[in-house]
Amino acid sequence: MPTRKQVEEMARTLFPKGELGAILSVLDQYGVNDWERERERVQLAILKLSAGVEAGLLKFTADAKNDYRDVLMWADNPQSPEQTAKDLERAKEILRKWGK
Repeated sequence: MPTRKQVEEMARTLFPKGELGAILSVLDQYGVNDWERERERVQLAILKLSAGVEAGLLKFTADAKNDYRDVLMWADNPQSPEQTAKDLERAKEILRKWGK
């Protein structure tokens, strides 16, 4: 079972220049309501899917609040290697535009 410590470690790894408190604040929007289950597991999936991009963090947190099962499925069933490579290049391009 995932732990809060694992969530914090992954957040630090993916967002090394980001403020940890702000990143966790976004993640903690998930798990507030009783029906938002498996908090740490879903938060790790959100982080994985965000690929260190703040806009992704916001998007996948909102997606999880809508239906956490989608986020878990997307994180556990990645796209083809070619699509993943394209997504990674796009994320890097966004980070360059943000000056990170």
